Amino acid sequence: MERDIERNIDLVPLSFFPSENLEFPIISDAPTITPNELFYVRNHFDYPKVDLDSWTLTIEGMVNHPIELSYLDLKNMTKYVVPVTLECAGD
Repeated sequence: MERDIERNIDLVPLSFFPSENLEFPIISDAPTITPNELFYVRNHFDYPKVDLDSWTLTIEGMVNHPIELSYLDLKNMTKYVVPVTLECAGD
């Protein structure tokens, strides 16, 4: 299982190679909360090929109980919606 990334065609491309930099369109009728497909993109490296069926996240070190989570474990966790402000460090 691989995750496909779908981007809105209205994002303004600044560059594609070697990095992908896509800007939110300034003139937009988007709601106050930016939809995921219009969220700005800052990626300076190739997207990794990940087999989500075997991928795991290990949390260990200075924790009381180390844990290993699969992608499915993460997807099945309770989801919370929290409005936050994010800005690219380059802005």
